[in-house]
Parts: sequence; structure tokens; C-alpha cells
Amino acid sequence: MKKIRTALQLLAPAAVFGVLGLYFFLQIINAPVNENEQMYVPCSALFWKYSLYRDFAYLQLPNLPLLLGTLYRLTGTGHYLLLGRLLVFLCAAFSAMLLGIFSRRLTRDYFASLLLPFLFLANASTVIASMQVANYIVPIPFAILGLYFFHTGVSADEPARGKIFWAGFFCALSIGFRLTFIFVLPPLYLMALFYPRSEKLSGRLLKLFLPLTWGTVLGFLPVIFYLLRDFHAFIYLNWTYYLHQDYYDLLGVGPRMSIPARLKYLLNYWDNEMLLELLLLFMALALVGALLKRRQPSPEKYNPVPMFLITMLLSITTLLAPPRVYPEYLSQPVPFALLLIAACHSRLGFIRKIYLDLLLLAAALVLAFWNFPSRAGMKMLPRNCRKWAVNRVHEQAVRMREAIGGSGGEIKLGTLYPLYALEGGMQIYNEFSTGPFLYIFESTVRNKSYGPATSPAGLNDLFDRYPPSALLVKPGDRFNAGFESYARSRRYQKLPDIFSGFVLYVR
Repeated sequence: MKKIRTALQLLAPAAVFGVLGLYFFLQIINAPVNENEQMYVPCSALFWKYSLYRDFAYLQLPNLPLLLGTLYRLTGTGHYLLLGRLLVFLCAAFSAMLLGIFSRRLTRDYFASLLLPFLFLANASTVIASMQVANYIVPIPFAILGLYFFHTGVSADEPARGKIFWAGFFCALSIGFRLTFIFVLPPLYLMALFYPRSEKLSGRLLKLFLPLTWGTVLGFLPVIFYLLRDFHAFIYLNWTYYLHQDYYDLLGVGPRMSIPARLKYLLNYWDNEMLLELLLLFMALALVGALLKRRQPSPEKYNPVPMFLITMLLSITTLLAPPRVYPEYLSQPVPFALLLIAACHSRLGFIRKIYLDLLLLAAALVLAFWNFPSRAGMKMLPRNCRKWAVNRVHEQAVRMREAIGGSGGEIKLGTLYPLYALEGGMQIYNEFSTGPFLYIFESTVRNKSYGPATSPAGLNDLFDRYPPSALLVKPGDRFNAGFESYARSRRYQKLPDIFSGFVLYVR
């Protein structure tokens, strides 16, 4: 009987997470191309061929091109979108696994350690953020790993300096993917000043603060390298660019949002599609309030609840920091809210733990039968790999190259959609490494300090100096007007409209 129960404890979760993982994978692999991928994928593909920020622009911190570009180079793949989506899937799956391991250590509860990673994978914000090659999901496993090393290092009988070092290293790595993850480090430094209480302040500085700082510096090395090498370009592309009102006007997404407007937008979006995530955040805060009311002594030598509470609150704060927020940003606080729930769980009485497990189970059932399947029925997701959206994009790009004629390495495609050029084995212009994002804003820049770029006003001059073999445009997109005008004025031949939303002009 005991063997049967053990087998069920292993097989039942494996089956549930297997089905969930398959569904999650199919969602990611079949999502249409997102405009953000016209920057993240090309910049990663260019990483080892040219110098980041100097030879081509990139509007984020360097770690994603470093990681994904290395994968492209090691595999030699021509399926850039597929490999990028696989990386996002693996990061989401690894995040869920780390949440399960971390939750089990915090709660010592079998059900909670299964339900919390399920809630992470199945919630709408994680799914939406995972459906594109971008830096929304990729930093999460590094941040969780950093928090895990810090927790295990501080809660040991003697502070484990090696683990504290790795905590700083992995948290710094997560920030190197996305600046808004800066919130993961302050709670660690704050805790390093107060724990363990058995140590004097000098001991904490030596055993915690110092190794944490060394790890942080090492994890920040890629960021520090590019910051020092191309200071003005780095600051402009990662900070100044996003602060201009013109950026939002030219993108056509409306004005910059005030803080109340950002909160209202998030609440409206949560109310419409992600109500459960909002409830999870409130549940985490309610648990903290209940623990404060009870004032029960911590059963461990250090209490991790403050660390996770500060981390979650700061994650919401940095989420609101950009002048405008988007639905993908909502995935940021979810894993840290789940870790806060796990930290509170171990401090509840037996009956309250059961109540909390039931609440988590109810939330998981809601996601399983309502929120998660509503995004796309399993029957509508193709299992045949040739029909996957990422492979259809690749086939379409190959057909474009064949229609142009000649060797792919000799074809230079002028387009604001460089992903298609790469998928088809063609060359791209470094000036369009960010897709449409820098192109539409370039004419407003003063004292330019970054690598090659152009604007609608300078497009003809660029193409006259380096004539494209072909031009790929999306009809009706106002940012493509200059490309269409150039194609007509230079008598490029318009091919029949056979490329699903795109028009190809060839010489």
C-alpha cells in the first residue's frame, strides 16, 4: 500500500505537469510573431558578428543577446525563432521547477510545493509573456535561483559564503536581462545587514555583505563592460530612449502614463484577464497581515517573510517605473508573490495550512478549467511540427529567398522585419537591428552616440549607398511608406501577394 501511495505521489504530479507542459509548449511555439521579436532575435543573431551598441543598436541590457546569440552560434541553426522560443519555454519550465524545490524547502508541504509552480505556469500573465522571444520570462529563473542560494546560505548553522556569493551572482545576471529586475538585490542587502542575529554587524558584513557584493560584481560584468566601453550609447539606448514623449507619440500608443493611469490600466487588465493573479497578490499580503497579527515567533533562525515581501512590493514598483506599461509586465511579480505565500505557509498552524492548501487548490482548478484553456483550446493547437507557427514563419522566409533568387548569403533584404531575412538565410542591415523601434524615432535624436541607424528621412540615402536586393514591406503600416516609395522610385518589381500579409519588391 505504501508503494502504491508513493507511486501515485510521483506519477500523478508528473502526469499533470506533463499535460500542462505540453499545452504551455504548444502555446509558445504556435504564437504569431510579436513585434518585439523583430529586435530581440536579430540583435542576438548579430551578437557574435558585430559589436553590441557600437555596430548595431539594442534597446535593452546585454544578457539576452549574449545568451541567445551564444546558442545561435553553438547550434549553427537557421531556425532563429524556434530556438528563441525554446529558450523561453525552458526558462519558464526551469522557473516552475525552482519554485517547486524552493516551496518544498520553505513549506515542508507536498501539496503546496506542487500547487505553487502549477499556479506560476498556468496563469495568464506567464502564458502571455512567454509567447514571444523577449526578456520577460528569461530573467525569472536566475532571480529565483539567487533568492534560493541566499535563503539556504543564511539559514545554515553558519552563513555559507559560497551560497551568498552565488546569490549575488545570479540576481545580478537576472538584472542584466532586464533592468526592471533591479528589485531583487536590495532585499538581499537589507537582510545581510540584519541576519543572522547571532552575528555582530562586523560578522554580517564579512560573511554576508562582502561575498554578496563580490557575486553581484561578477554577475554584472557584461553590463559593466558595455557601460564603460560605450557609456553614452549604453545610457541612451537603455534609459534616455524610453523617456522621450516622442517615443510614445511616434509609436502611436498614446501619451506617457501617470502613476495613477498605470495603476488603473493594470487593474483593468487584471480585472479582464488576470483576476486570479491579483487575488494571489492580495492573498500573499493577507497572509503577511495574519502573521503580524499573531506575532508568532519564527521557527527558523531567520525569517524569510520580510525578504519575499519586500521583493514582491519592489517588483510591483519597478513594474510601474516605465512611462508606459504593457500586459507582459504583469508576469514580473507573480513568482515572488508565490514565494511569499510559501514563506508564510510554514508559519501557519496546522488547520490554517489546510485552509491555505485548499485555497491554492481552488485557484489551480480555476486556472485549469477556466482561465488557462480559454486562451486557446488544446484541439486547436497543431501537434504536427511542420504546422507550428515558428516553422511556418521559417518556410515563408525561405520562399521569400527563393523568390528573390541567388544565394542567401548574397541577398541583402531591406525591411523593418529583419527576423524574416534571418529565417530565410539572408543578410540584414544593422541599421534595422531593432526593427521599427529605433527607425521611427531616429530623426528626433540629437548628438547620436550609438551605432549605425537611419530614419525615414535618411532611408533613400542609405539604400542608394548600399542597394538592397529586395524590400519586404507590410502594406498599411505607416512606418513602411518610405520602403514602398523607394521601391517604386527605383523600379523594383512587386511580386504577387503570396506572402501572407507582406509584399516583396525585388530588383
